[in-house]
Amino acid sequence: MKRVLAAAATGLLLGGCVPTFEVEVFNDTNVDVSVAIEQRVFLGEDSRLASGSVRPGETRSFGPVSARPIDAVQLHARPTRSSFAIDNTIRIEPGYTYAFIEEGYAEELAIRTERRRPRDGTPPGEDDGQN
Repeated sequence: MKRVLAAAATGLLLGGCVPTFEVEVFNDTNVDVSVAIEQRVFLGEDSRLASGSVRPGETRSFGPVSARPIDAVQLHARPTRSSFAIDNTIRIEPGYTYAFIEEGYAEELAIRTERRRPRDGTPPGEDDGQN
C-alpha cells in the first residue's frame, strides 16, 4: 500500500499536476478581517500564498494561487485590530470556494464555506443548485 501511495504522489509531482485555489471571502461581521491562504508544508516551513484584509460587508477574491499537491492548504481569518483573537482556520480544497466570515464566540470568527463554479453570478448565501 505504501508503494502505491508513493507512486501516486510521485506521478502527481512529475506529471505537472499543480492544484490551484481561489477563494472569494464575504465579511459578514462589523469588523475588518485579516485573511490568509497558507500551505501547510509537511516537514518544512509553512508558506503564505495570499493575504489581505476584508472590510465589513465587503467581498474580496484571493487567488488563484498554486500549491504543491501533497500539502494541505488552509484559510485563516481573524479580526484585524484584535491582539487577543485566535486565528480561525479551515482546510480548503483545490478549485473555487466561497467563504463566509461570521461572528463567532467572544472575539473569534466563524468560517463557513461553499463550493461553486467560479463567478456563477449567484450572490453569496443563495444556492443556485449548481454546486
